[in-house]
Amino acid sequence: MTPTVGRAARRVVSTGLLVCTLLLGGGAVRATPPAAAAGTAHGPAATITVRVLGLRNDKGKVRCALFHSPNGFPTKPDRGLGTERSLIQHREAVLVFAGHPPGTYALACFHDENNNSKLDTNWLGIPKEGYGFSNDVRVHFSPPRFEQARFAVRAPTTAIALHIRY
Repeated sequence: MTPTVGRAARRVVSTGLLVCTLLLGGGAVRATPPAAAAGTAHGPAATITVRVLGLRNDKGKVRCALFHSPNGFPTKPDRGLGTERSLIQHREAVLVFAGHPPGTYALACFHDENNNSKLDTNWLGIPKEGYGFSNDVRVHFSPPRFEQARFAVRAPTTAIALHIRY
């Protein structure tokens, strides 16, 4: 293996492993913080509706994590605002994050086809299940930056579409 190929392979593996940490499942983090449900000092609470498109089948669930800053995005959902999961119908899923103040956010999602609450990968660490980010940011040997995936949320509702890539 030449040094260039070895370096490229390491990037693919590290990207796959990084994306794998999008475990986002389990529902351990609430998507609707109790204090935000009635609004905040920054204004009324908003609801973010996420339509996930491009799923290859209706198996399993879609899992998404919502972030309000670069801190932890996209690999540490416990540093985000919460996670949601949804069943899939007609190769689409809809997730709702409620009770968040207007501002800037980013999403990281994956298609948990076998419903095991984790993003499955091959032996190189390349995802076998689909994943996606807000603004449909594409992954090129590293996870996207928050700035690439951020979107504005306004009260009372914001709707976005996100495409899953395999």
